[in-house]
Amino acid sequence: MDQQSIFSKTGKGMLEASGKTSVLPRATRKILSEIDGKSTVSELLKKFPALGGGKLELALAQMQKEGFLRERISAEPAAMPVRPQASAPRPIKDGDDLDFTASGVFSESDLARAREDAARDLARKQKEEADRKLREAAEIQARREAQAKAAAFAEMQAKARALAEATARAKAEAEATAKAEAEAQARREAEEIARKEAEAREAKERALREIEELRRQLEEKRKAREETERKAKQEAERIAREAEEKARREAEEQARHEAEEQAKREAEEKARREAEEKARREAEEKARREAEEQARHEAEEQAKREAEEKARREAE
Repeated sequence: MDQQSIFSKTGKGMLEASGKTSVLPRATRKILSEIDGKSTVSELLKKFPALGGGKLELALAQMQKEGFLRERISAEPAAMPVRPQASAPRPIKDGDDLDFTASGVFSESDLARAREDAARDLARKQKEEADRKLREAAEIQARREAQAKAAAFAEMQAKARALAEATARAKAEAEATAKAEAEAQARREAEEIARKEAEAREAKERALREIEELRRQLEEKRKAREETERKAKQEAERIAREAEEKARREAEEQARHEAEEQAKREAEEKARREAEEKARREAEEKARREAEEQARHEAEEQAKREAEEKARREAE
């Protein structure tokens, strides 16, 4: 590409410039609308002076790469005028680079292909956006579920710790109370024995009875303490089992949900492949019918020309 290069729109470019598709940015589409198959790069630069320094050439090269433009010719330096010579029209061959913008010829098949290209690009972008949103939603849901599980587990641990601490405090208080009571009772008994030696036997027996009663009370308190500890342990085990069962159910639900999502994605992928295969078969069938119609039309034209030529020779 140089300053004398001339570009023309392709079928895809015609659709974009006419507004039937909107793939390009607005600024790039404005450049595309000025492509007329006659203006050189230097002439286009006069219309877009802000795109100097190679920016215009870069935009043209990008549109050419994406199929919106084709480079026609590079204008030659000014020379002596050349008198035009009449010549017979050259038959159109496969592969000719036709200038649709200059000649006004733009077939329905070109428009259809350009529309299909634009539709496929739009569908691909929409599918990518939908897949991205689906992945983000799944990630957000997974994070929320993980946070909920962690909060529930932390709450369960806090309750278990609180219960264990309460049990330990109750045990310590009961032991301290029992010890203090025993010490006080022993002091009173010793003082009573020392003070009433005459009543030593009676005091001793009374002391024995009191000690026995104290032992009984201590034994009852011990049993009560052990019963409290046993119940606390059972409650802690029950809470742990419930938490474990809840975690297991949540894990199973998560696995089922993931399996359903996987099956859904596979079904969507299968449907997409079937739709693409159906579209491909329909396009091939349409192309075959068009080719047969074209061949029939050309055969009729050839027969007509041969008949006219034969009639002319016979007339001569």
